[in-house]
Amino acid sequence: MREGITAKKNLAKAEKKALWPVIGALLKYDVADTNVRTAQPGVFAYDPYNGKSFAAGIGFRLDLQGLLPLVKYEKYMAESYELEAKEKFAQDGIQLDVKRCFWELIEAETKLDAAQMAQQTGKKWLTSTILAYGSGLGKVEPLVEAYGAKAKTTKDYFEAVFKYHMAWAALSKAVGKEVDPFYYFYNKRDESK
Repeated sequence: MREGITAKKNLAKAEKKALWPVIGALLKYDVADTNVRTAQPGVFAYDPYNGKSFAAGIGFRLDLQGLLPLVKYEKYMAESYELEAKEKFAQDGIQLDVKRCFWELIEAETKLDAAQMAQQTGKKWLTSTILAYGSGLGKVEPLVEAYGAKAKTTKDYFEAVFKYHMAWAALSKAVGKEVDPFYYFYNKRDESK
């Protein structure tokens, strides 16, 4: 942001300088002297091997664009002020984005824990239903329901794992640096002791 603000201000200065005329000066002095050729003293004689010449000039250039450079100056200055205002909001926005990503991570972790418990419950239900059916005490309908519940809880678990890892990635992106979940788990385990 800071570089963009500086660039806009420099563009504004350049456009403001376009209002001023460009002034140029020219000085030229040539000296040629040889002892092999005789000098030609006449004013109209062309003698490039013997002679001295001096030229001076001054000139200026003014673009008659009216107020166009002034309008461009004002435009670039307004854009630089807009970027300065956005910079203040961006600083607050970064903090809010990190907090949002952190709370989404906590939510994803809670959902992952719940999905893991649901998967274990579905697995126990299926195991008990298979044992009951295998021993001849159960019916087919509860077995089909248990298989369906196990499949749904397994699907929900893997979706929760995916969302959990995506929440870590979003937090890393918001922070601007890779955040290590293993470090988080290690410190969390130490705090629980």
